[in-house]
Amino acid sequence: PKWILVYLSAPELLLEQCLLLAEQHSSKTVIVTCVHMRDRI
Repeated sequence: PKWILVYLSAPELLLEQCLLLAEQHSSKTVIVTCVHMRDRI
């Protein structure tokens, strides 16, 4: 993927896995948001 979106409220292990995935696939951008997914309804 060219970019990866992660939520800070996600479990720490999931955040680490997303960052590793971004590195492995040479993603150009990692977007970090503090919005809780439950607030998007």
